[in-house]
Amino acid sequence: MYIGTTTDLQRKISEHKNGKGKIAFCKKYSCIGLVYFEKFDTVKDVFAREKQLKTKNKKYKMNLINLENAVSTDLLIG
Repeated sequence: MYIGTTTDLQRKISEHKNGKGKIAFCKKYSCIGLVYFEKFDTVKDVFAREKQLKTKNKKYKMNLINLENAVSTDLLIG
């Protein structure tokens, strides 16, 4: 699972779907679907949450995704 940050979510989704951008992990593993996102008011909060999520195991992350993303349109695991 890739965890990252952006100030422009629509652009980031487009880059992933079109294989563009500078994210080697996403290119290598063909990550094309957004499955979960959170919005924050400050950059400090963004990086604190990113750091926290990166310490969690895959099961925790999958549970978080499934709880928040029970019905999705574009948010597909790629």
